[in-house]
Amino acid sequence: IYKIVENLDKEVSKLAEENFAKKEELVKKAELLGSSEDWKEATETFKKLAEEWKQAGYVDKERNDALWARLEAAKDKFFERKRTHQEDINKEMLQNLDLKMEVVERAEQLAASDDWKKATDEFKTLMEKWKAIGRTLHDKNEELWKRFTEANNVFFEKKKSHFDVIHKVQEHNYLAKLPIVE
Repeated sequence: IYKIVENLDKEVSKLAEENFAKKEELVKKAELLGSSEDWKEATETFKKLAEEWKQAGYVDKERNDALWARLEAAKDKFFERKRTHQEDINKEMLQNLDLKMEVVERAEQLAASDDWKKATDEFKTLMEKWKAIGRTLHDKNEELWKRFTEANNVFFEKKKSHFDVIHKVQEHNYLAKLPIVE
């Protein structure tokens, strides 16, 4: 009986060491993930690591607790970085929103302009600024884009109408002068 118990004890110790090695490997993966910039994939990998941890099996309490603390610390570090990253993105998007609002407001002011050359050049500059600013909150971006294009269209329709009138006057003058020249 002693031999059987001794063999079973050795087998349990061996399994515990294997489980410890598995859990230690999971912790090392988690610690490497802590510096990942692929937020979505790393988040999914942390979920998988938690499942693998549950399936890894028995390890004595002291070593298990130490590994678990390392795993939790790596996970906390990652999610803190992810939260900070998201806050930075949100801050940048709000700054971009302010910049795009300024572009739209200037476009709306230009829509009433009769200085065709200057306003046309400025509309081109505003379009380049719009493209360079970057993304912002989707629903607000769509609303601002609509306002920007409306101002742009109003100006260029007005400009086209103005030059259509000039062309008609020029055509009329041409037809009036043609008999004189002949």
